[in-house]
Amino acid sequence: MKKKFACFLAAAASLTLLAGCEKVDKEKYVGNSSSSSEISSSDLGSMAWTDMTFMLDQKTYTLPFEYKDIKETGWSFNPAAYGLENTSIDPGLLLSRSVYLQNDNFDEGVLAVGFTNNKSEKVGIDDAVVWAVEVSSKDAAKAPEVVLPGNVKFGMTIDEIKAIYGEPSEEQRHDDEGYTEYRYVENGMKGLHLDFYDDGGFCKFIYENYNM
Repeated sequence: MKKKFACFLAAAASLTLLAGCEKVDKEKYVGNSSSSSEISSSDLGSMAWTDMTFMLDQKTYTLPFEYKDIKETGWSFNPAAYGLENTSIDPGLLLSRSVYLQNDNFDEGVLAVGFTNNKSEKVGIDDAVVWAVEVSSKDAAKAPEVVLPGNVKFGMTIDEIKAIYGEPSEEQRHDDEGYTEYRYVENGMKGLHLDFYDDGGFCKFIYENYNM
């Protein structure tokens, strides 16, 4: 457990997914999390990916959002399984996107999140906010409904998505795992990664918002 927790803390120092080895002054961006349950699917269709909003199982979220918002809809985890049961998160600390939330209605491994603290004092997990999400499922029949800004959904082609989001910032092929990753990045502070698998098409995305 100590080793697993150390991996979480390492993310605060490295911040490699969006900004390479560049460190981010997180204190500059600490603010209040937003609740987006009032956003409709039609509103989402007119948004840009940089709005950091997505729909999961008929409910919309905007990064960062409070963990308790998604916990109320049936997504949760056992902190003890990750060595986080007595953890207090320091202000501005980012925990890596490595905690898998479970929901009795869906398969395991569908949703992973990263926690942070955007308050001025330490908080426990239940009072933390989510700054990053990863949603993945190759079995559409067992996956929650997912909609990204512009009505982007699993199963679409990259050309269809480019018509909505434009050309990605980066493209990387992963031959060993059989997929191609397309990355959209804004100012090193917001990122959307779309993974297209050879045997499943577009069935995974990662959303990250360092700008809090």
